[in-house]
Amino acid sequence: MPFVTRTLPEPVRPLLQLLSERLQSEFDADLAGVYVHGSIALGDYRHGSSDVDLLVVTERELVGDDRARVRRLHDGLRRDAPQASLLEGMYLSRAALSASDRAARHLYVKRGRLRPGGHRVGPTARAMARSHGVALFGPPAAELFPEVAPEAVVAEMDYNLNVYWARQLRRPYLYLFDAPVEFALLTLPRIVHTLETGTMISKGAAADLLRARYPQWEPLLAGTSSFPLGRLGRAVATIGYLRAMIEEGNRLLATSPPPRSGSAPRADRASTTSEEERTAPPS
Repeated sequence: MPFVTRTLPEPVRPLLQLLSERLQSEFDADLAGVYVHGSIALGDYRHGSSDVDLLVVTERELVGDDRARVRRLHDGLRRDAPQASLLEGMYLSRAALSASDRAARHLYVKRGRLRPGGHRVGPTARAMARSHGVALFGPPAAELFPEVAPEAVVAEMDYNLNVYWARQLRRPYLYLFDAPVEFALLTLPRIVHTLETGTMISKGAAADLLRARYPQWEPLLAGTSSFPLGRLGRAVATIGYLRAMIEEGNRLLATSPPPRSGSAPRADRASTTSEEERTAPPS
């Protein structure tokens, strides 16, 4: 299958072509498809700040020596293409796409390196890949990825609001730092939008939504200069923003509540692992 460059940002086209070629060479008939999603698929890729979100689908589960093969492949990419450090994503089998065990862990690449253990693919990531994934190799994403039940996405949003983000209220020191503030500002409007429409938006669209619907919080986008007490004042305001957005999300959940079984599904718990890493204060 020839490599298709349309819709791909020009700065990362050589990297993605090299990735596709090496995956095909390494896994041959075992390779079912290679897809990018996230900011690239949503038309909001920003070179220098966006990751390249990746899902590699194989015909069989990768086990044993396959882990070393994946590690060597990505080590070689980093040597030959410095932008390979932008790659973040997972390897999973075709069977795992529709498996009922959403808690299963899959080989996980972050910043271009294979990480120990593994990671899970939650309902939102699956829905995003199906609806917006760009095929570097293989059939269109909608032909390979099964549909995701809307209630599964709603349940994940419920967990994100009432467990993950509620937990962040108890960590106000995080918001003395720029990255956690930006992450909160660009993530919570996306949750609200998903609960309202069942669809996903980019971070850029989330910033536009924040400005249009919640102008009282727009100063947070401008940095510390808008606050008399600088970082401390912005941290206090960010906690207020978190409380308000969690309340807004719960208002929407009340009109479309997720199924309850006493606790959030394990896969939903795991869906915020990478978010928590990204909101940790700098060392």
